[in-house]
Amino acid sequence: MAKTKELLGLIVGFAAGTFLGALFVGANKSKSDKKKKKEEEEVEKIITVK
Repeated sequence: MAKTKELLGLIVGFAAGTFLGALFVGANKSKSDKKKKKEEEEVEKIITVK
């Protein structure tokens, strides 16, 4: 029984770690996407001014 519990703990821990990792990567990606979008808007403003 202890073996099954340990295995379950490992699986749950791994799943939680993967989920948190995905969240972290997702948060970073959306942050960089926003930054990229902002930069593109700035470039568009400059182009339209000229």
